[in-house]
Amino acid sequence: MPEDRDSVRTDAGVEVEPLLEDFGAVVRGVSFRDPGATKLLQDLVHLHGLIFLRDQPMSDAEHVDSARRFGELGVYPLQAAAGAFEPLEFIEDGPEDPPKADGWHSDVSWIERPPVMAFLSMLEVPERGGDTLWVDTAKAFETLSPRMQAIASGLSVHHDISEANRQIFLRKWGQEIIDRTKARYGMGASHPLVRLHPVTARRSLYLAGYFMRHIEGLAPAESEAILGFLMAHATAPERAVRWRWRANDLAIWDERRTMHRALGDHFPRRRRVRRCTVLGERPLAAAS
Repeated sequence: MPEDRDSVRTDAGVEVEPLLEDFGAVVRGVSFRDPGATKLLQDLVHLHGLIFLRDQPMSDAEHVDSARRFGELGVYPLQAAAGAFEPLEFIEDGPEDPPKADGWHSDVSWIERPPVMAFLSMLEVPERGGDTLWVDTAKAFETLSPRMQAIASGLSVHHDISEANRQIFLRKWGQEIIDRTKARYGMGASHPLVRLHPVTARRSLYLAGYFMRHIEGLAPAESEAILGFLMAHATAPERAVRWRWRANDLAIWDERRTMHRALGDHFPRRRRVRRCTVLGERPLAAAS
């Protein structure tokens, strides 16, 4: 991490070290488990889009109880379809289970109410590799030309699981669970390409990488060209934060204004994380 960034100390004695100009920050001097820190952490997530807390060991129950103070927790759709209504999701890579998220995406964008905040705790860190990257899709929207902003603001995108993810789901869950999930959630949803943040009032590109299928109402070639351009623009290196994990790190991010990518360069070494998410509103369209 850069060593020359200015840190800010809040009135509560919490130190906040920005990573980019207005995206990403390391927060020190606070515990995620402290109920009195909830409002501060939520405000910092809305301000920076993404925050990291080092040295946050906690049990599964403490993870859930702490995250629940931020809002209604979601259950991963396939877990729910399988009858497991625990909000925690464990994601493990290893020699027999290759990395599954090495591609830009926003979590579970293919349901009507996608997550709005995520809490990821690092349980087992590979000796090398396994970093995660995030990009700021609010800044990506704001750096488009006014004409492109107006064009994008009038469009909607259909989201569903990719064929690659369908095969992963099939191997892990089986066809019966996939069928139950489809019956319950539809496994597809239409969302505005530009969404309005109900707290900050900022507009962002609602991009979800491999979960985006097509822009509604456009020819396939037109949709592919626009989405391809916007993905390349949003994932430009100058808008990316790259995090090198340590055990017991906690990342909290705003799903309304970010995409992320968990690099798979640690394979076949093990990497294990624990995650839960907060559900929010259906994505709000932003007027052009």
